[in-house]
Amino acid sequence: MNNKLKKIAVSALISSFLIFSVLIPILISINYNREPAVEYYSTQNSELIT
Repeated sequence: MNNKLKKIAVSALISSFLIFSVLIPILISINYNREPAVEYYSTQNSELIT
């Protein structure tokens, strides 16, 4: 039983970490407008390329 509980706890921690790592950028992109962010990254990439 202890091994099963440990596996469940580890899987829960990993799944929660993955969920937060996916949700936090989504929430950030929702809070800020996406278009200026895309333009900012595109200008950065063009400056780096040139």
